[in-house]
Amino acid sequence: MREFRYTTSVEVYREWLTENIAGRLKHYFSEANNARLLDVGCGKGEVTALLAEKTGFEVIGFDIVDDALHACKKLLEEKELQARVSLVKSSVYQLPFRDDAFDMATSTGGESTGTFRGAPEEVSRLVVREGPIFLEYVRMPNLYLPITSVKSYFRYKRMLKKYKRGWNIKYPNYETLGLSERFEDKLDLTIEKIWRINTFPPIGGKRFRLLFEKTLGRAFNLLLARTILVELRNTTSPSKEET
Repeated sequence: MREFRYTTSVEVYREWLTENIAGRLKHYFSEANNARLLDVGCGKGEVTALLAEKTGFEVIGFDIVDDALHACKKLLEEKELQARVSLVKSSVYQLPFRDDAFDMATSTGGESTGTFRGAPEEVSRLVVREGPIFLEYVRMPNLYLPITSVKSYFRYKRMLKKYKRGWNIKYPNYETLGLSERFEDKLDLTIEKIWRINTFPPIGGKRFRLLFEKTLGRAFNLLLARTILVELRNTTSPSKEET
């Protein structure tokens, strides 16, 4: 079975990411509402577990990788979250859920599953009208990872050209490139808020990095942020349009 190991930087990033998402979700819902959250491409499940812990909502995570789901299940057992978190093996393009099955959805991890071409259409189908959807993108330019971010940008541009020529290619967006046209004009998803996150330097311990993120990171996120978190609102629901 594949081993999953993460650095302190990744742990801090996930903690700060879920803190922001959980804060916004509590703005829309209370735990008493029994709201359902879909975590798109849950992977090993660290974000899935953190969201369940920080919100108290019912969470359904899915991934297509067996090793990731196995590791996620083990983590949930360790944290005693099996009662509130369910796992499903599925592709983001063939999700086995009815329209409007969820109150909200998240997809994180930089080049996150929910950002791939065609994926937001499927995810938005599952979220109720006015429900929030959180997607995360690689930020470019990225001063901490300049070579990686530049390579990602040019890969995105090459894939976009192939897609426009009729190639059936699935690829993620980057930065805020084309987000307004893609989401607001074509999918009726309203962009509510954009965070620039993951700003801390790769030095010091977890406490220092979180403190940096909450203080200096806010002031210098235009320069330092590695990723961008976008909050969308599902202003159109397929099942509701038909009624």
